[in-house]
Amino acid sequence: MYTDLYPVGIAGNLVGFGEEIVDGGAADGSGRSDLLRFYASAASRVTGEFSCEGVTSSFDLDLKAGWNIVQRTVTKVSAGEITAQTFRMFAGGTVTQAFTALQTQQRFNVQLNSNSLTVNRGESGTLDTVITVPDGTTGTVQVELLDPPPGVSLATSSLPVNGGSSSQRASSLPQRLPQTLKAASSPTHQGGRGSSVSPSSLIAPQTVGSAAITIQTSADTPRTNTAYKSPHPLRLRFTYGQDRVEATAYLSVNAPGVRAELRDGYYSTSGTTLGAGDTASLTAIVTPEGGLTGEVRLSMSDPVTGISGEGGPVTLGSNGESVPFKITVPRGTAPGTYALPVQATHAAGKETVATLNVKVAAPALRVSAPAATVYGGETVSLPVTLESQYGFEGAVTVSAADLPAGVTATPVNVTVPRGGAASATLTLTGAENLGTLPSREITLNVQGTNLAARGTTTLTLRPKRFSLGQVNVVTTTAARGGGFWFTSQPYDQSGAGARLARLDGTKVVDEVALPVSASFNSWRLVTAPNGDVWGLQTSGEKVFRYAGGQLQSWDVNLGGPANIAADNQNRLWFVGSQAGDYSLMRLDAASGKVEAVVRQGFTYSTGYAPLVRSADGTALFLYDSSNKRLLRVDTASGATSAWPLPGLNMITALAVDAAGTPWVYGRGSDLSTRIARVNSDGTTTLFNFYAGSGDQPETFGFDEQGLLWSSSGGQLKAFNPQTGQAERSLDPGYESSNRTALNLPGGIWTIWADSNARTSYSSLNR
Repeated sequence: MYTDLYPVGIAGNLVGFGEEIVDGGAADGSGRSDLLRFYASAASRVTGEFSCEGVTSSFDLDLKAGWNIVQRTVTKVSAGEITAQTFRMFAGGTVTQAFTALQTQQRFNVQLNSNSLTVNRGESGTLDTVITVPDGTTGTVQVELLDPPPGVSLATSSLPVNGGSSSQRASSLPQRLPQTLKAASSPTHQGGRGSSVSPSSLIAPQTVGSAAITIQTSADTPRTNTAYKSPHPLRLRFTYGQDRVEATAYLSVNAPGVRAELRDGYYSTSGTTLGAGDTASLTAIVTPEGGLTGEVRLSMSDPVTGISGEGGPVTLGSNGESVPFKITVPRGTAPGTYALPVQATHAAGKETVATLNVKVAAPALRVSAPAATVYGGETVSLPVTLESQYGFEGAVTVSAADLPAGVTATPVNVTVPRGGAASATLTLTGAENLGTLPSREITLNVQGTNLAARGTTTLTLRPKRFSLGQVNVVTTTAARGGGFWFTSQPYDQSGAGARLARLDGTKVVDEVALPVSASFNSWRLVTAPNGDVWGLQTSGEKVFRYAGGQLQSWDVNLGGPANIAADNQNRLWFVGSQAGDYSLMRLDAASGKVEAVVRQGFTYSTGYAPLVRSADGTALFLYDSSNKRLLRVDTASGATSAWPLPGLNMITALAVDAAGTPWVYGRGSDLSTRIARVNSDGTTTLFNFYAGSGDQPETFGFDEQGLLWSSSGGQLKAFNPQTGQAERSLDPGYESSNRTALNLPGGIWTIWADSNARTSYSSLNR
């Protein structure tokens, strides 16, 4: 009755035995329960009782075909030995993963002795197999090749099996069941409560045999002895009755051939983009492999789209050669990406050597334009270049969008030829009151039949500009009522033709020639409280004054560089030298006399120091750089007072507000830049302020609105004394901006030269 009942073991131990304890039982071992796994080749009912070696075992098993979980319970123990036990079907409960996941031997299995096979193309090879089937069975194992590679077939469709004459047979040993159960009654995991017995491994009876599978290749089988191909995977399926197993082997195919690398310029490529009706050329590097020599042609074709490619012929020896590979896309080809095989034809046959992704793009335009600057009240022509791409041709309209306020653009129509380019000129117009705006991106829209394209460029806004003529501006000073005075010379000329003129806010007036005897770049220029303009040529040591439409000039002895200031009594003040003694000197326009007024131990470098007047001209302020102090000079009496400027180490600019309070710009003891108000008690009030990259501002002065304007390093800033902060910061953006001037009613003038027009211009920034 037990012929079909097999306790199953792995590695010398019963499967499940001692792995899952259901109940630990009493201290003597009685009541202990554990699980066993039984295999039945057919449904069986097992009942009864038998005794063996002093152990009585009772069975009540209703086994299904296959694996069953059986619960063994120790019912009696005597003198430390099990004397009675029961075997029942497991009624249910929690079974651990360790127990349920145990592997059991398969009844049917096929293994490959080797998972790799190498053959010459067109020839066959064999794979040896080991087949395991249940004992006593016969028949055949069906063999299938799933998803076979091109040109690969299976010459063997079945393998015979004979379970009765196997080379290796495992005994079922049904007569050993009692001994097995006896061994199971004494597990090694009972903590010493039973004898230490390790039962023999009992397995389901099996037969193991061997057979060979033949794999056939053809002349069309792709070879794998090339740099960029892996062996062909062979997925084999073996079926025996209801059982099925799979195995994978890898087939290497040797044959003469070539490998090809496609390049676009210097770089390898796997794709190219064209338009319908376009052609393109790549370079193919063709290299022989497997001893191939002779002529090779490359080709590519798609019967659906008509896309084609060709290269060669090229004759190969032992080395690789390069050949142009031309791709053609017919007109009317729908946009999309087409993966097309590139094939090589040679003496050994035809093979695929690459896959080229041909992207057919919809007709398009490339839109580009240079950056542009728009000035208030002016128009500028913006050339927009339209390049045909991917076969576009036809009429389009070009317009501009995202324009800043105050700028308009007029759309324009143009026709673009296929494969060529066209230029459209947009007219941009700036409003009269246009302000300063740093570079800003605008959009260029192009609209045509079945096409919309766009591009971008940058637009910079500048205030209305005024021409100063074909001159280079040398020095400037604020003019009373607005505008500025300036000295100039003809464009790109030095030392000749020097002139004085005034921009009244819209045009150049009061132009007069100046006496020049040396380098013109050494001029100083200031305005007197009454509006007269004074100038000093430091290298030629000559002073001039322009008043009432008349020009006067005097020779002076400076002994070095000098800044200048004009008071309210028609006198010019400057630091000069007499017999090597540097003093604050003044020239009286009425008498032409020069006299030293203030002697304070000045040096040559004092001439470089800032020197300014009060708004009414009754006081002068001079920075005594030798002693790091600020001097105030009464222009009527020459009386002098000094302030030590605490918190400041160096002064580079001076200005006086409408109330007569001096303000200075310089660096503190920590070298940070500051603005300071010099109070009447000699103290200073410091404010953090950075004028720009230049240490010495070119312009530093108060307008009639009470703002302190500075220009330095291309930056324009307005400091508000009431808040102690920079109220405005402007970036004029003139790359060649070389001069600035204060506008007394408000704002600051920027002056720059346009090398293309050989003309200087000025704009007012507020």
